[in-house]
Amino acid sequence: MKLEFRLVIWISALCLGLIICQSGFAQATRLSLEDRVKAAFLYKFCHYIEWPETAFSSANAPVIIAVVGADAIAHELEKVTVGHDIKGRSIKVKSYTPDRLPQQAHLLFISRAASTQHPDWLKTYSSKPVMLVTDSPNGLDLGSGINFLVDGDRVRFDISLTTIKAQQLRIGSPLLSVARQIRGAEK
Repeated sequence: MKLEFRLVIWISALCLGLIICQSGFAQATRLSLEDRVKAAFLYKFCHYIEWPETAFSSANAPVIIAVVGADAIAHELEKVTVGHDIKGRSIKVKSYTPDRLPQQAHLLFISRAASTQHPDWLKTYSSKPVMLVTDSPNGLDLGSGINFLVDGDRVRFDISLTTIKAQQLRIGSPLLSVARQIRGAEK
């Protein structure tokens, strides 16, 4: 009787442990809608950005999208870009921790946490042909070309044409037409 009782308790504990682990894993891997939308936007932004040829090491070099401090967005972006290209160039997504800046990128997303820890990072790219994207409350003031914000239940973005021009980039009018706010626009 004792052996059967111990076996029942052991099996019950094992089942309970599996249920707890499974629900914890599901929560950890569940990507927020906000992160999914941001990943999709990052991919779409690349279609409306014109980089100078000098931004690429060769005619067939990939477009590099670097993500700092947002592994969930980087992972989703990898899934979104599989099998796609940008103006005939393959896409490479790279993820970085907030303690390290990428050496090369064409579009660089720096998460709110990373830009708060290192607000001077954006200055590192201020004159390089890199589209800087943030999701900080004052991202455009820090030097970002595009800054995400949540407006009600929607992810929106603002654009700084002044910053984009300083980075030797051009941005297409379809992207400008859906921005919430555009700074540096000619009137």
